[in-house]
Amino acid sequence: MFKMTRYSPIGLEIDLTSIKLIQLRETPEGWRIQDMIVKDIPPVGAGDKDEGEEVGIIETIREMLKGTSFHGKVVVSAMPASRLDIIPVKISLSEGENEEDAIIKEAKAHLSYGIDEAVIDYLPLDQNGQGRDGKQKSILIASKREDVDRHISIIKGAGLRPKAIDISACAVVRAMRYLYTASLPPDSKPNKEDDNDEVKRSMVINIKDLDTSITVLCGNDILLERNIQWGIENMIGLLMNNLKLDRRGAKELLYKVGLSPTDAEKAHADGDERMERMNRVADTVYEIVSPQLEELDQEIKKVMIYFSAEMQGITIDTIYLIGRGFYIKNMERYIEYTTGITTSMVNPLAPFLNGDSSLNKKRGEAPYFGITLGLALRKI
Repeated sequence: MFKMTRYSPIGLEIDLTSIKLIQLRETPEGWRIQDMIVKDIPPVGAGDKDEGEEVGIIETIREMLKGTSFHGKVVVSAMPASRLDIIPVKISLSEGENEEDAIIKEAKAHLSYGIDEAVIDYLPLDQNGQGRDGKQKSILIASKREDVDRHISIIKGAGLRPKAIDISACAVVRAMRYLYTASLPPDSKPNKEDDNDEVKRSMVINIKDLDTSITVLCGNDILLERNIQWGIENMIGLLMNNLKLDRRGAKELLYKVGLSPTDAEKAHADGDERMERMNRVADTVYEIVSPQLEELDQEIKKVMIYFSAEMQGITIDTIYLIGRGFYIKNMERYIEYTTGITTSMVNPLAPFLNGDSSLNKKRGEAPYFGITLGLALRKI
């Protein structure tokens, strides 16, 4: 009997500037990438901005699907962070009240729009019951119904079938857990029920063009997801203005020269005129973009303070950089220096790229797909 190839759903991520699609297939060597593609969202012309943007996204997705090898039309997508309210809450149940009643009560207290206009979900955080204060920690997730309907309309308009709408924090958990387990020897992989030390008390920072998401994980629980209006374009704009560069030149400075030289680079520059010149340029880049880096640093520290308060003084063990942050030279060094926490750049797609020469041209884009990968992993 021939064995049918299994495919994941298509992971679809629509952020402020781009659209990403990815799908996995099962092979004898494990799950591999069936196809992946990223494309910028076209600018919206005159007229109704929302309608024009929706049409542009639909047309872009249709164009992306042409000439690709995606199998089927089933999609797991994520609501854009700008359209979501994600709020940590603590609930206690009154007599005759169930968990959903308590969540609705919290939604009424926290949302700026009526619950009759909302789609609401929640994630319990204390898997072992109530906390020390007798209250259940949860994350309240809500979006305006009209935004959810619009999101589904875009997917269907592109000729795809929406299977589930997720949040990026859940996708981060899946992608990071798969990355960790794939790197272990076969005889030491954790069981589904085991704690995962690698993602325990960790922070994942996903830097994008115009915004950044900061996700805090404790074991398999999501403690917090915070989205901030800060992206790599903040630094690119400063470099363009100060050094009279075009956008491409400014981006190359961040990627190839980076945020000041490391100690090893300084040591090797002794007597090497080219290296010394590069190091001076790196120092200049850091000096120019440091006001924007400080803004990011303050947001990271706010999250760390909240985490420590919620976890009775327990600190974050490690920080991971994905997205655009993966490419900014010495970005992990800067964050490690300012936070005092071990920081690593990670590529969540690494386990899926081994030995696949057909994706060589797309390997450079792989770190952008961390969230999109986590969406495709939902059914695996």
